[in-house]
Amino acid sequence: MMTMKWESFEGDETSVIGAAPPRPSDKTPGRKQASASAPRKSGARDAPAAAPPPEPSAPPAEPVETLLARARGEGRAAGFEEGVAHAEAQGQAALRMILSDLSEQLADALHARIEQEQTLDRAARDLAEALLSGVAPALARQGLAAEVAAAVSEALRATRASADPAPLRVRVGAGQVEAVRAALAEGGLAAQVDSDPELGDLSARLDWADGEDGIDLDAALAAARAALDRHLPAPDRRTAHG
Repeated sequence: MMTMKWESFEGDETSVIGAAPPRPSDKTPGRKQASASAPRKSGARDAPAAAPPPEPSAPPAEPVETLLARARGEGRAAGFEEGVAHAEAQGQAALRMILSDLSEQLADALHARIEQEQTLDRAARDLAEALLSGVAPALARQGLAAEVAAAVSEALRATRASADPAPLRVRVGAGQVEAVRAALAEGGLAAQVDSDPELGDLSARLDWADGEDGIDLDAALAAARAALDRHLPAPDRRTAHG
């Protein structure tokens, strides 16, 4: 049997098959071994990276009962607000309806009052017209003689006080001559009564030496009619003014 042997030359090492490879020397020539206790410089490339901050932990889940109670509370609050808004809307609608009814009732009452006042005004106007147109002139014609007698009595007292009394003259319309003479005779008054075509049955004129006087019942009736027109306008005139 043939035995193989590795021969080593000068400066070479002999190795046997299966032998462990030589370990490098702990010391490298020309290089100092770093001291284990020597501190490392800050910022060196071989410094370990900073650890990332820990992620915040999620809040603990609320119990189901808490979630249900909160949901019921929010539902009741929302329902209460909705109910309040609905009630306010209904109240405002009812108030508007009440105000509308009151406005209509007030308008009807005012219209009825205006109609009632107009009816009363028309009745008063009709009565005053009847008095001024029919009754008053008749009474004035009958009363003119009495008015003339009273005026003659006052004039005679004035003429008696005068130093030169003059006869008193009375002028009336043709239809009043006899009535005036009768009234003066009944009162014992002396005066000359003449007819004046310019005077109507509701007018008279008195003349004496120191003065004169006049009676005009037509003017009195005209003044009464003017007052009636001021205080109780005719219906057509009121309608025209709106």
